[in-house]
Amino acid sequence: MKRDFGRTKWGRNLLLFFWISGLLAGYLILTIISSILNPDSACTPDGDFTLYPDRYSYWSSSSFFQITYGSGPLTFAEAKAIDIIWDVLVGRGGQAILALTSWQVFGRYVTTSMAVEPVTLDTFRTVFLDKEPTVMSSLYLIRDFATRRGLQSKIAMTFVTFTMTYILFFPTLTSAMTGYSTDVQAYIPDSSKNFLPFESFKPVLYIVHDGTRVNQTSDYRVTPYKSAIDVSKYGFFGLNNGNSPNLSSIFNNKTIDSPVLNISAYFLPSHKIFYGNSWAYPASVNYPFRNESNALWTSAQELYDYTYISQNGQCQSTKDYKWGASFIQLFVWMNLMLIWSVGIYFMWLKAHKVLQQCGDKEIAGKYKAVLELATAIQENLEPHRGDGPKTEMTEAELQQRIDKDLKGGHMAYQVPVLRGEPIKFRRLLWAWFVRDKWWRLACFALLVCTGTLWMNTCVQSLWIWSFGPGIGLFIAISICTTPRSRILFTLMCSIITAIPAIVIAVLYQPYLEFYCSRDYVRG
Repeated sequence: MKRDFGRTKWGRNLLLFFWISGLLAGYLILTIISSILNPDSACTPDGDFTLYPDRYSYWSSSSFFQITYGSGPLTFAEAKAIDIIWDVLVGRGGQAILALTSWQVFGRYVTTSMAVEPVTLDTFRTVFLDKEPTVMSSLYLIRDFATRRGLQSKIAMTFVTFTMTYILFFPTLTSAMTGYSTDVQAYIPDSSKNFLPFESFKPVLYIVHDGTRVNQTSDYRVTPYKSAIDVSKYGFFGLNNGNSPNLSSIFNNKTIDSPVLNISAYFLPSHKIFYGNSWAYPASVNYPFRNESNALWTSAQELYDYTYISQNGQCQSTKDYKWGASFIQLFVWMNLMLIWSVGIYFMWLKAHKVLQQCGDKEIAGKYKAVLELATAIQENLEPHRGDGPKTEMTEAELQQRIDKDLKGGHMAYQVPVLRGEPIKFRRLLWAWFVRDKWWRLACFALLVCTGTLWMNTCVQSLWIWSFGPGIGLFIAISICTTPRSRILFTLMCSIITAIPAIVIAVLYQPYLEFYCSRDYVRG
């Protein structure tokens, strides 16, 4: 492993891994965000009141320009400062990094392409001298690619055009998807028309019809979530989940004589915290607790039904602010970033392999590019001006000659002697896969297992641990060359992720036992 970390190549591979992994992690976070909303809130991300915010769709067209995912509370000054810092660091800074990286790769690729097909003078100037996109240079490049001379690959021309447009509008896209707005909170008027926070209204989950047996009133209404565990043990209406009802039972840590309590419910959401949504009478398909209109809430010993809450609830602005982004625009932004990342890597890889075959031909810098461009202009104008000095021509004359008469002119490099067979990109990818095919297949299988375990709540700790061997092997393939070092690195990552997995397993064991219990699954 010491020899592996001594290589210079591992740093580049590791940087690429973390960059792509960061984007993929962003997709995972967006997926989680789109499926989880605050259960104690009745306000959707776009500020509307609803009793079931979990039904809100982040993909609705009306939320395209809304700050659907925000963080707070913030003061106005804090929200404004974050917005400015984001625009400067991510918007302008990101544009500079994208331009610097892209133009480095463009220079290498165009150098290899010019050995096969010439390019126009404007294309050469844009790639080797401009170093960043402008509106006019982008238009000139599109014109040259479409009507004059392009690159060796049409896919490469399309990607270069996309990248220039993307970089040009990157600050605008980055700024448009983020912003700040006032935070909102749900309120319900009580019987005295005083608006109370929705959090003070608790849903009535269960009714204990013989509540006097547990030192409560008859028809005792239960709101604490803890009681869901007791109900899951004994079921509803004193049926004891099909077992003999003439047995002692435990309710809220109190042992009571037979029969079991007679418990029913109004409405129970299909959520893992609330037991009973899928409960049915024995030998029946009737589900009595799924009617939303039967839902009840309680506040200050008063009951409020579904109709009252849904018709009178309001989401009102508070003095606090939140800063965030539009979910849809953020998703589009990440897709564009992923397309650029994958495309720029494959363009670099193709150019890198071709340049290796050409003996690592030097890439023209700003001074050499000026000399080569000047020489090419002289050679292009030679048939039209004879041996006279070209510097005597006016700018208008040069523009006329190059654009009209020469159709943009042309530049090319002498075809070098290739060492070995010409590069075929598909063959290159296949050779890359075959070189470590069993390692890559094992890595793919581990990552598939990680994705599968995520969908099962009962194995959350195992899911967290699975990141260790999966991602560890992925990194090991990139930076380690020997089987021993790859296995050792994967084991190290597995041990590291085992620590949080054990902690979560210990902390959430009671909840997992309830969620994954046989009685709960039946109910």
